[in-house]
Amino acid sequence: MKDRKAFKVAYIGGGSMFLPSIINGIADIMGKKGNFELCLSLYDIHRDRAERMRQYADIISDECPTFSAETTATREESLDGADLVFVSVALYDRLREINQLLADVDAILPEPGPGDIAEAVAVAPFYFDLADDMKQYCPSATHISLVNPTDVIALFMNMMGIQAVGMCVEVEGLRGALAYYFRVPEEAIEMIYAGVNHNGWTLKLTINGEDGYQLLREKLSEIEKDIDFHPGNYGIFRIFELTGHLMSSAYHTPPFYFEPKTKLDWSRWGGKRESYEKALEEALRTKKPITDRPMIHPERSLVNYPATGRAIGKLIRAMATNEKELVAIQVINNGAISNFPDNTCVEVPTFVCRREFMPQNIGELPEWFGGITRLLAIQRRMMAEYLFNPSYDLLKHALSVLPILASVEKHLRFAETLHRVYHQEDQRRQRGQV
Repeated sequence: MKDRKAFKVAYIGGGSMFLPSIINGIADIMGKKGNFELCLSLYDIHRDRAERMRQYADIISDECPTFSAETTATREESLDGADLVFVSVALYDRLREINQLLADVDAILPEPGPGDIAEAVAVAPFYFDLADDMKQYCPSATHISLVNPTDVIALFMNMMGIQAVGMCVEVEGLRGALAYYFRVPEEAIEMIYAGVNHNGWTLKLTINGEDGYQLLREKLSEIEKDIDFHPGNYGIFRIFELTGHLMSSAYHTPPFYFEPKTKLDWSRWGGKRESYEKALEEALRTKKPITDRPMIHPERSLVNYPATGRAIGKLIRAMATNEKELVAIQVINNGAISNFPDNTCVEVPTFVCRREFMPQNIGELPEWFGGITRLLAIQRRMMAEYLFNPSYDLLKHALSVLPILASVEKHLRFAETLHRVYHQEDQRRQRGQV
């Protein structure tokens, strides 16, 4: 049962290997800005996995006595009285089934872009149920969408009457990579960015108070010779050379593509999942928190997405207290990017305080390089509307926003196949069979 004084965070999928990073982020913000009453309620269909995360949280709570964690036998128990709801669920089997149906008719479309709707259709039934449960057990709670496509899901949940915002790892991942390459603390990297999930732009970059883009021009060749230069960062630096701007998503660069002859060494970057598991087991054995060596590339961390874990810690504190924090999240635009429709979901620096999300006014995203990003925002709004009210014509219209990514015939096969799948699921849901 929730302590009435404690801010309750429900985490569905509470065995996720993202949890050690988030728990460390909570400890970090408590260490810097003081403790606040917080209960982390973990639910997972594999309760033993959630139990390991509770045990890790207990290690942290020894240093942060106002922080506690629990596991629950049911999702409803975890949601009951929650103030904030996170979800880390993997519905890979369903997505594979859908992708196989699309592959059978040669209708796989690219992501980010029209292919995102297949991923959204795979998870939509789960979110219909989650919205119903939240209305019953925690009607005042906010949902933070971590499951891709995060911005589509956030819009979808808002349409169902749940306050929701999206959150991705990409902006903080870029910040962490730049901090490593320039050998500065993450706090020294300041970015003004604008876009959507997995497709955005860094409009201004400041490093230790100096023009970060000028510093990057001077240091780029040296960075790419770094012993831990990450091959996933190759693309954004080529795009920087072309446009003068970094994309805010380091690992997702469509519609930009690169020559296949480019040799990138990924061999030194495997086994991350195994290293996370090993670090967690060692922490549980020694009763000591997982800590990284100083000044490493974030992809060398012993926890998954370390900078995003710290950002989530800041977000939780901002929602639990009256202390405003600036966080990279995806919110309803409402003029933040002045040349994007107000009803789209955009990723911009956003002040958070309690249940209020205040996106910074960015102005225009220049359309000579951000035009496709604007179209993606429009397309994803239409995708969310389709999930909420599945009209075959609406799906085709959404796909028509970016028709250059595949043939018209392929778009039509995609629409027909995906709508048939979703229509069947929608009928089962309405009959109470899902």
